[in-house]
Amino acid sequence: MQKYVRETDEEATSKLVRTERIANDEGLKLYALEKIKYEFDHYSGEVRLVFVKQTDFTGGKLTHGHLQPLVERLKEVNKRWYVGIMVYGRNRRHE
Repeated sequence: MQKYVRETDEEATSKLVRTERIANDEGLKLYALEKIKYEFDHYSGEVRLVFVKQTDFTGGKLTHGHLQPLVERLKEVNKRWYVGIMVYGRNRRHE
């Protein structure tokens, strides 16, 4: 049986930086195709979900079907991660 070895803070940070780049890149690709743009929002380690938020609604609403290319690319970082969509109300302040 293989012993569990916790990843270092540097490894975790590197994964998150790479994940953010991949998510934002895929968001730009979708915008070029369908005028729907999203970007990385955050990662939740508890549920192993990478959350994205839609930033341009010109082409309609972002769906999980739109995120399949992102899901496939995230397997390069961690094969167990999946993607969720953050939905914010009107009162959310932009940071």
